[in-house]
Amino acid sequence: MIAVNDTVIHRMAGERVFGPGRDRHFHLDQFVASVGGVPMAFFDDGPRDGEVIFFTHGLAGNVTHWVHIAPGFVDRYRVVGVDLPGCGETPPLASGYSIEAYTEQVLGLLDLLDIEKAYFVGHSLGGMVSMELYGKAKERVRGMLLVGSAGFMPVPKPARAVGKLILREGLLKTLLPRVWQSILGTVFERDNEYTRQFRQSIADTYDPVADVAPIAAVMSGLKQDFLYRNYESMLDDLQVPLHLMWGQKDRLTPAALLPRLAARSEHIRVELVAECGHMPIIETPHLVVQAVERLIRETRRSARS
Repeated sequence: MIAVNDTVIHRMAGERVFGPGRDRHFHLDQFVASVGGVPMAFFDDGPRDGEVIFFTHGLAGNVTHWVHIAPGFVDRYRVVGVDLPGCGETPPLASGYSIEAYTEQVLGLLDLLDIEKAYFVGHSLGGMVSMELYGKAKERVRGMLLVGSAGFMPVPKPARAVGKLILREGLLKTLLPRVWQSILGTVFERDNEYTRQFRQSIADTYDPVADVAPIAAVMSGLKQDFLYRNYESMLDDLQVPLHLMWGQKDRLTPAALLPRLAARSEHIRVELVAECGHMPIIETPHLVVQAVERLIRETRRSARS
């Protein structure tokens, strides 16, 4: 138990460290602390006087999705990652779900941990949170790496209409237990040791009925953000390095938009990962590690020039 800014930070209990959907190979230090009245679950490891890399997972994810990436930086950087509300071991928000509310929780955690500035690495939904945070608090962002990020592709009106029908909590609670394995089958393009470990972790720890309710609530609660929020216009005034990484075979956030995004600012760098799906953070983690390293190097060069 640690006291910071009059808030008590508890080391996460073992049964929660090994909760549903959590990769048993993830060994960084995990904690729980109240942020805005919500007991937020997070990992925090590495030297406290080092630069910070902050990781934000995707929809239905948790901090252990960074199992092959964050540990590689812990000897040189302070690495921090969060279970967003309603995901992993962080409970839902009483006020409901929105990207803005998620961002306020992340900012609150940064304040609690005395983190003034960080490199932000976000996957999918986590990319939206990273962009929202940049819009609210540019001074806290050194640079960003967004991997298969949502929030950049305009949703056509017909698709919005379908989304409004499908993204309802009651319907999702009925559908997801039946189709979650099919959805998981569309996430990866490669069959390798990393994707097999991920699938096995889900099979061993995840109850498709009992654990689907929180996911349904998050998806339904974020419906407006998923269907209407678009951060592309923010790229015109970008003031920090932004690296975009996409799987070439990403079926959830297609890579076709990359050339258009790259043209919006001189601060943007793009990388297309061949024969890779929506989760390069699992499928090709070594490439994501290299991308984080490049982001840090470029950010430092930009700060010196």
